[in-house]
Amino acid sequence: MFLRQSVSIQCAEHVSSAAGSVRGNHVHWEATEHLFITTGEVRLHVEDVKAGRREDIHLKAGALVVMRPGIAHAIVALTESTLISIAEGADSLIDRERHVLLPTDTSGFIIEQPRRQ
Repeated sequence: MFLRQSVSIQCAEHVSSAAGSVRGNHVHWEATEHLFITTGEVRLHVEDVKAGRREDIHLKAGALVVMRPGIAHAIVALTESTLISIAEGADSLIDRERHVLLPTDTSGFIIEQPRRQ
């Protein structure tokens, strides 16, 4: 068979971000989220919530990342950027719990953390 069996796409979003802005800061418990970077560069911050492991990934236009349920994520636009988010298995707009990886102000920009001495 040449085709994968059908996938239940529950939500698709086209997201535009100004340089320096943060998107995400949440976790999905049921949805698998696919992020396709269409323009620009971003830094994806992820955390396996149950295991407590964190990782930062630099992504450029053309990159595709698949995050399984339970992976918290925050996306920092390093340049003006756009991405497409596709959720399967559950609606990512409903299946969303706040999980702050990067503190932001009310405009969605990173709050500078004091440096440790």
